[in-house]
Formats: sequence, C-alpha cells, structure tokens
Amino acid sequence: MTRVAAHTRSFAPLSDSDFRQLSQLVKSLSGIDLPPRKKAMAAARLGKRLAETGTSSFAEYDALLKTPRGQAEFQELINCFTTNVTRFNREPNHFTHFRGVVLPDLVAAARRGREVRIWSAGCSTGEEPYELAMCVLSGTGLALASAVSILATDIDDDALRVARAGEYSAESLAPLDKRFVQYFFRPPLRHESGTYRVTEAVRRLVSFKRFNLNGLWPIEPPFDVIMCRNVTIYFDEETSDTLWNRFVGMLRPGGLLYVGHSERLDPETVPGIRPVAPGIYIRRAEPVRLDRPGQWRKGA
Repeated sequence: MTRVAAHTRSFAPLSDSDFRQLSQLVKSLSGIDLPPRKKAMAAARLGKRLAETGTSSFAEYDALLKTPRGQAEFQELINCFTTNVTRFNREPNHFTHFRGVVLPDLVAAARRGREVRIWSAGCSTGEEPYELAMCVLSGTGLALASAVSILATDIDDDALRVARAGEYSAESLAPLDKRFVQYFFRPPLRHESGTYRVTEAVRRLVSFKRFNLNGLWPIEPPFDVIMCRNVTIYFDEETSDTLWNRFVGMLRPGGLLYVGHSERLDPETVPGIRPVAPGIYIRRAEPVRLDRPGQWRKGA
C-alpha cells in the first residue's frame, strides 16, 4: 500500500532548465542522449525515481545525489534510463553469418591453440551472448569450446541480474533453432515456474560484467568478434563515432564488428573497418594503435 501511494504523489514539473541538467547528468553517466523531444519521457522516468526516493522535484533529487545516501542512486538512475529491448535470434542474418562464415575460422584458430575472444557489448538480459555460446558449442564441441571466451557487458544492473540467472520462458525461446532449445536448455520440472535454464556448458563460456561503454575499459585487446547492436541509437553522433573507433582498436586485424541494422558507420569518421554485409564490418589489416581511450590511428 505504501508503494502504491508513493507512485500517486504529485511532483514538481520538470522545467526546461531541470531537463537540461538531467540530460547532462544522464549523458555523463551513460552516454545516453536525451534531446528536447524526449523531455516528456525523461520526466516520466524521473518520476519513478522521485517516488522511490521520497523526493518531490528534480532539485530535491539532485540534492540527494550529492549526499552519501545518494551515491547508490546513480546506478538506479542509469537503470531507469536504459532501454532493454532484445530477444533470441534478433537480426538472424548476423547469427547465420557468424555460424557459416566466421565460426569455421575461429574453430581453426582454436585448433592451433589460440584463444578465441568474443565480446557482446550491451548484452542486456543475456540472449545475445548465450546464443553466441550455443553457436560455438554446436560448431566446436565441448573440447574446443574451452578455448573460447565470451565477455558479456551491460551498464544496467537489473538487466545483468536477469542475464546471470539464465532463465527464459518457452515463448522467448520460440525464435531459436529447436535443436538449440533441446541441447542447451534444461526444461522446467513440474514443481518449477515454467522457465527454461541454459545449461552449464553454455554458462561456462560466458562471463557477465557491469561495464560503461563511455567510461574506462579495463580490458585488453584483441577480440575476434564484437557485437554491439542497437546500442548507439541512444547516443549522439559524436559519442557513437568515438565508441566505434574504440571497438576498432579492440579488434584483431580481420576481426568482425556486428552492429544493428539501423546503425551505420561512416568510413570518414571510422576509417579502420569496411562493410562486408548489412550490419557487419571487418577490421582492416593495417596496424592500428590506440593513442588513448576513444582514439586510434593507422600505424606508420
């Protein structure tokens, strides 16, 4: 009853000045761009945090953030403004390309004893990295799969909790190859809630970490494959180009970058890669040197 009452409270309207300040805060924390047309959406999402924290205006909420009690609220604010829209087999041509074109080369590299590294950036609730793991297991078997590691990162703690649980409804598994469902999920027992759980073989390949793509990257290159799909649609152009170039610097020559079908990389601002298929780019063979986070240039 208390929670319901809290959400029915009225709050001070979000002024244009407050919205600008909120937009700057959200962008600095997450990279998410909030243009003026999103003011109503921002006000609605902020209202949820005001209700949860017992504040009644952005000014009060901002003051809370500056106190020791408010430090944990920064992550809640990020969670509130992230959008977790994902599903298994989203943009299926990417997984067809990965299994048919990329995976054979990765298997050959694993047989030579080289570690194969894959990064699912902006992994949301885990469908993408788990499906990549299933593709790997179906193409390599358990023995070679041990040479493959999949890093799965997201900025949203709530999404990562779902991902780590690895539990999905039968409806959510419908887009998957039926063989994947049969081999890589444990069906619910009679006394359970009806969710399917990914198997331990799949879990072992995937490591989930909270990660801000617009912050420091405490990871070392190179990666063979990076998937970052439908993430930069929430960023402005400058932030997006910076992110793409950072990914280029994390790929080994010949490595693949998968992006969302609505995302386009400009060769003038991201010159280190070239397109090979819709939403798929390959890193050029020229040496690339990271000068500092967010920048790269061709070697001499």
